[in-house]
Amino acid sequence: MVTVAPRLRPILAALAALGPLAAGSCADQGTELVLTIRTDFHVPEEVDQLWLSVHAPAPPEGGAPYDWEQSYALGGDPDEHGMPATLALRPGPNNRRDVTFQAELRKDGVAIARGGASGSFEDGRRVDTELRVDRVDSFACPNDPADGAPEDNIGGPCASSADCDGNFCLAASLFPGFPGGYCLGQSSLSVACDPLDGASCVLGSSCIQVGTGSPGVASHLCLDACAVAGSRGLAHRTNCDCRDGYACDSVGGVCLPGCSTDDECCRLWTDADGDTFQDPGEWTPVDGCRGSCDLASSRCEYDGAPGATIGSPCLHENDCPTDSRCVSEALYGLPGGMCIRDRCDLEGHECDAGSGCANLAFGYWACLRGCEVGSGPSGSGFRCESGQACWPGEFSPAPSGFGDADGYCWVGNWSSITVHNVYSPCTQPADCWSPFGLGDCLQPAPGAPGYCIVHGCGHPDVASTCTEGGGGVCAAALDHCAKGCTPGLEPAAAGCPAGFACWSYGGVGFCHLPCDDSADCGSAWTCNGTSHGCEG
Repeated sequence: MVTVAPRLRPILAALAALGPLAAGSCADQGTELVLTIRTDFHVPEEVDQLWLSVHAPAPPEGGAPYDWEQSYALGGDPDEHGMPATLALRPGPNNRRDVTFQAELRKDGVAIARGGASGSFEDGRRVDTELRVDRVDSFACPNDPADGAPEDNIGGPCASSADCDGNFCLAASLFPGFPGGYCLGQSSLSVACDPLDGASCVLGSSCIQVGTGSPGVASHLCLDACAVAGSRGLAHRTNCDCRDGYACDSVGGVCLPGCSTDDECCRLWTDADGDTFQDPGEWTPVDGCRGSCDLASSRCEYDGAPGATIGSPCLHENDCPTDSRCVSEALYGLPGGMCIRDRCDLEGHECDAGSGCANLAFGYWACLRGCEVGSGPSGSGFRCESGQACWPGEFSPAPSGFGDADGYCWVGNWSSITVHNVYSPCTQPADCWSPFGLGDCLQPAPGAPGYCIVHGCGHPDVASTCTEGGGGVCAAALDHCAKGCTPGLEPAAAGCPAGFACWSYGGVGFCHLPCDDSADCGSAWTCNGTSHGCEG
């Protein structure tokens, strides 16, 4: 009397050999114990092995306890098994005792989730037991980055640096956005790590940009590293090895504060003091919120807003389609805000009609609304919201329903300047001529004097703006028109404005932000001590 899912009969064969526990046969009268094993993990993308154990204590009338365990491959081949599995046991009319089941789901030999259930044999009636091992039971991902030394406690709770082996502790008393505190992978909060240099953070952490910097806080910090997706490109739906209440950020692959309650998904954060940390008093409730907290991933999930698409304006994720987020004007400076979908390079995060998967930087892919470069707010190929511009970019795949797109919507600068003044002094983007809305003011620091540039010079329609009027080049490494200069010379002699130094890439010199050492440049560049420019 056994019912199994396809390809699960080998489990029956093992359970039928349980000795005293399964002493009866289908002809026996008495109890029938039915176990159904279920999961919401994908087989075999997320889990490829089931381990099952059965334990029955010694019966009251005497005898030995029973313990048995077995592992089974999960997948689509004939010798592999599927889920769910239903197993039926007839222990015979004279057995009366409890039995416990433990199941473990594994991927590539690594245990990632466990679950248990129990049942009682009772003569003369069927006993149904269900054993679930779902995402909420997960405690690891099979390809988690290597953890650092236990004493470093990277990403772990802390009250002081003593809990982090001397590294910096984001204590909850000072940084309330990090409940329970958080051990960084660096000794100081004021010294930035280098995202292109893996050695700038201790093992088990990654260097991630956390903002533009504020007094005493670096713009890049070493945070607990986690796995975003499995080896086959399927996004993990758990928080991997992040601790409870923390989520594995799909963009940076690090553990960040997540949600624990639905209320946390239905409030709007405004960084009133500009310190990039979430402080008490900076939250307001979101009306009509459709969000809830997924405890398995510690991420907020939202029912899509009616009529919202990728590229729609927004204030909060509640304004966006399902599985997308809001790049708001308040936090990111993007006019009107914009709904995007992160990591469209991963399975299950595909883009909607009208949007395409664009590589923004350093392998970060996102769904963005497609448009035609060179079009303006009144042009037929301009599909962006007010205050945005069409930035050159490549899609993979291209936006469905808009095959002519060669750019994506992003923040624009539609200034009133009509005369070419690229490389002229400026203190704000409005000071600069802005063809196609792509002009900008490159500044060494907010509010400091800078000079005018144009983004997207890799596109043929934009490239001519770099040399128009003379004195400029297309800085290919940065994809913007930059003031030309002579590499290797001190900043004043190289021909750069005050506050800038001459960089060199492929033999082409262009003015950019100065460096003090190679750590300011990234692993692919070195800092020239004379010119204070990076060379690569």
